[in-house]
Amino acid sequence: MDLDVKTIQTIEAGKHNGTITAVNRRNEQFDYMDYVIKLDDVDAELKCGVPTGISINRDGTPASKHAKLLNKLGLLEGEKVDPEQAVGKKIVFQTIDEENNGSTFARVLPESVKLAE
Repeated sequence: MDLDVKTIQTIEAGKHNGTITAVNRRNEQFDYMDYVIKLDDVDAELKCGVPTGISINRDGTPASKHAKLLNKLGLLEGEKVDPEQAVGKKIVFQTIDEENNGSTFARVLPESVKLAE
């Protein structure tokens, strides 16, 4: 059996452009929604994960991380929201370098995600 060896893609910390290609729900330890982002400048995908719960304040402003993200994507309207409507949207976002088990990876800052102009 032969397996391909791949070179690790380096994604510099900072501002990036991309397109949301999928939205997946995961229930491992906690209930999260992962927004999969295909980067424009690097052949790579990143995930932007937020807790699944969507809540707003009494004045209608977004309260939860997920509500704030959906609001920035123009999808927080009414009493029901379909996060999959984010697929295909072009966005701008920030990444930071984060270390885990001796490796460094790019993490998307959910609060930085917004629609590209």
